[in-house]
Amino acid sequence: MTTSFVIGAALGVVAFFGSGHLPSMSALSKGSPRPSAQRSYGPYRSVTNEKLWVRSAPNTEAEIAAEISPDASVYVTCWTSGETVSGRRGTSSDWLKVVSPGSGYASAAFLTVNRGDVPQC
Repeated sequence: MTTSFVIGAALGVVAFFGSGHLPSMSALSKGSPRPSAQRSYGPYRSVTNEKLWVRSAPNTEAEIAAEISPDASVYVTCWTSGETVSGRRGTSSDWLKVVSPGSGYASAAFLTVNRGDVPQC
């Protein structure tokens, strides 16, 4: 049996649907993968002095889907190639699929994650 659950991070609410065993609170604590259909990895950190934009596609022309605050915890599912961007971690064409906070792509030039830490999309 499986249990589906949703976490409302801003509200600190966990809602459970279905039947089966409920996850322990330690499984939901910081440092554990966030529940989703696809495995997520983190937390990693945003290394910006200002907000980092999460984009709808892996390039700076794509629509802004969300924003990440400086030094925020970030959870990702995978990396893909996109526009080359220069940032505090150097120059990179790697973009990470962000699942929290927000949803979309953020340049690896601004996050403390390396390509080998997560699978390719």
